[in-house]
Amino acid sequence: MASLLLATSVPALLYFRTARYIAVPILLTPLLLRAYISIFDKSKWNPIPLTVLSIVYFHTMYVELAGVIIGMLIHLYVYRSRVTGTNLTMVNGAAIITAVFCLPWLAVLPALMSKLSEFYTSASPLVDTSWWRFPMHFFAFLFQINNYIFPVTLAPFLFVSPLKNLRFQVSLLLFCSMSVFITATLHSIPLMQYISAFIPMFFVLLAMVVFYLFEKSIARQSAFLLVLIFTNLIQVGPLLPIKQITSRYPDKFTTTDYSRNAYKTFLRETNLKSVSYLYLQELTHRYQGPREQAMQHTPNVRA
Repeated sequence: MASLLLATSVPALLYFRTARYIAVPILLTPLLLRAYISIFDKSKWNPIPLTVLSIVYFHTMYVELAGVIIGMLIHLYVYRSRVTGTNLTMVNGAAIITAVFCLPWLAVLPALMSKLSEFYTSASPLVDTSWWRFPMHFFAFLFQINNYIFPVTLAPFLFVSPLKNLRFQVSLLLFCSMSVFITATLHSIPLMQYISAFIPMFFVLLAMVVFYLFEKSIARQSAFLLVLIFTNLIQVGPLLPIKQITSRYPDKFTTTDYSRNAYKTFLRETNLKSVSYLYLQELTHRYQGPREQAMQHTPNVRA
């Protein structure tokens, strides 16, 4: 069920079609979590998969890796009693090896981040550099997650009794998701690509919710999945009354450039639609990247 949600996810498909690094965490995150969860096996743990994946992940999207690692460390601390002493000792060795291949790069990151921040700030007046950017980015990410990944209205069902037996797995996904969420607020712009690691984790959680909500009926599970995949009724439906209220008082939500842009985005995105249908043309045709587009305008030039 989670695989189906991922395979039909428009954001994930678009990221993969562009063949950019932002899609790689979608694949690395479940692999990293699988390598981590094996620590709790009673047999001797193999640290190589987790170490290699962590190093590759760091050199792909280090901010997202930081979020996932923080979530795993919190989970490991909470459930440390389930880990054998031998495996826990091997975790320290894996962490040291990973640090050797990753930490030296942190020396250049402050200068790089400073340049990126200067670029975004000079390129757009909508980039907020105050401390208010953190809660604003938080809600911006939450809005995107609700619309395209996991309907927030279904979040309470993660804590219902049928999922109590999966509390170990659910807590891991929630810890990692929330830590990725928090670290993503450090970015200058709250773009959804910075939380792509969310996509597989929240689809697993969504699959759990759908399965246990309609545990006794495959037909209802299928119908609910179809609604989630091909419409945004569950995602956007609860926001429509809020849209009606805010649209009556636009002056109260357009006091600054940032709030004006956020208000326009909210009104534009809070509409009933089929995201799959809107992007059908783009998803079913050959992707034209910047280089290919440039070559079309210069037919006499060969690569």
